[in-house]
Amino acid sequence: MNIVLDTNVLVSGFLSPFSPPGDIVRWVVSGEVRLCLDARLIAEYTEVLKRPRFGFDAGSVAAFIDHLMHTGVLVSGAPLAAPLPDAMDEAFLFETITT
Repeated sequence: MNIVLDTNVLVSGFLSPFSPPGDIVRWVVSGEVRLCLDARLIAEYTEVLKRPRFGFDAGSVAAFIDHLMHTGVLVSGAPLAAPLPDAMDEAFLFETITT
């Protein structure tokens, strides 16, 4: 199954590995689901996971991002017909997905 994962779910999964978001992160790591990614998402995941307030190990973050880049589905989305209320969420919505 291919999914697009909001950054908040990703962070929650790392902070609480035995929660539903933690299950999703485990499914991604194990290959049960594959993330649909583009350059915007990779950049956002990297920037957020490296924030000092979360305290994630830099090597682990780098390894996770590398894993995503090798196992994820690279996609490109068509421009949206109308903007979303929160422009930051536009990176997570793809009208058309191509691989």
